[in-house]
Amino acid sequence: MSAAQDFFWPINLKRLDGKLVVFGWMRPDPIPCRVNTQVEVQRARQRPIKRSLIALKDTIAEPVPDQDLRFIFHASRCGSTLVSQILDQAPDSLSYSEHGFISKALLMDMDDGNMDFPILRACLDLLRPSPQFRNKKVVIRFSSWTSLLIKPIIERFTGVDWCFIYRDPLEIMVSHRISPAGWSNNPHAVTKHAAHLVDDQEDPVRFAAEVVNAFFTQAIAAPADRRCLVDYKNLKVDVMGRLFPHFGLELTDEVRVAIAQIMQFDAKRPEVGHFQQDTEFKQTNATQIERAVAVSGGVAQSYASLSAIVNSERGRNGNRVY
Repeated sequence: MSAAQDFFWPINLKRLDGKLVVFGWMRPDPIPCRVNTQVEVQRARQRPIKRSLIALKDTIAEPVPDQDLRFIFHASRCGSTLVSQILDQAPDSLSYSEHGFISKALLMDMDDGNMDFPILRACLDLLRPSPQFRNKKVVIRFSSWTSLLIKPIIERFTGVDWCFIYRDPLEIMVSHRISPAGWSNNPHAVTKHAAHLVDDQEDPVRFAAEVVNAFFTQAIAAPADRRCLVDYKNLKVDVMGRLFPHFGLELTDEVRVAIAQIMQFDAKRPEVGHFQQDTEFKQTNATQIERAVAVSGGVAQSYASLSAIVNSERGRNGNRVY
């Protein structure tokens, strides 16, 4: 089988007990397997969020060290897809966005009760399989539910620079009410592994507030010396002004041009045109119940704490804070 003959390749990884686990299938490039129209090709090129490489475990010469990893955690509906696309333009970046096999690896570690995350770490070692990529940072954008585990993950990956992208919790709650997906569609999947953080499944408004609050408190509680917090309302400025230097990525003139082109399109729906922040729409459409729960459930206070941290750290250069 060659890349020219088939778009799909299996990724295999052995468990510590020797059982072979198939994590999924990866494409060798971001173009869809079935390309029916030129529009689909252009959309795929505008969305380099499913980068894939041919990688088998026995081809890995060495693991990816922590200092070459970059982690993106996010609270969902806060522009993190666009951020991953922007970071992918850096010549020294190799970006992966919400890949299913990464989530599967993490879930398998949790099912095993192994919070050292050995399967996740082995999975990450597959992401830089050949010598020509050795000089690149491997940027991982996790699925939003992974933000329930920021603290234990960062405590195990101590040398990884990481960021947390978030926004006003009321806007996240409104977004998931209008268009439920992921954790808001499957509460049991969240509480199965985070019962100590989230326990309310009966009331969807309170459940959403609890999940988002858990995201925020994990970001606050995690080791902060390699952390960068990015609020959606400052997204355009902070990604290039703070996140690029925090991740140690090159921001050349060519990269700036590429970013300007990407910003012409909505990250998830490039056909709708320019990226537009939707803060006003979400705030206007919040219900009184959502506003009350955001305050009574503590998530509004957690958001205020994140904002206070960013304000206190902005402009400082010590401890890799920008």
